[in-house]
Amino acid sequence: MRTKHFSKISLDGGCHWCTEGVFESLIGIILVNQGWIASIDNNAELSEAIEVYFDQSKVSLQTLIEIHLYTHASTANHSMRKKYRSAIYTYDDDQN
Repeated sequence: MRTKHFSKISLDGGCHWCTEGVFESLIGIILVNQGWIASIDNNAELSEAIEVYFDQSKVSLQTLIEIHLYTHASTANHSMRKKYRSAIYTYDDDQN
């Protein structure tokens, strides 16, 4: 989702409280909500995630994704994988 003032992306990579803290500390972040999210495909189980509202003039989507991939075990097959997925949820075609 994109408006004149901000964009939104959702990220899943671990405990939403821990993930929320990483992104709240960044310049250009307007708001971070944490909770549960599911995609609409065959992997539609709920998992912990955050919604990140950000100002693209201050922080790019590419930077947010890079930080996301560096701050959790994105390739580890651990016992909490269903609850703590490694995922990026987009809201408009420009983000794909």
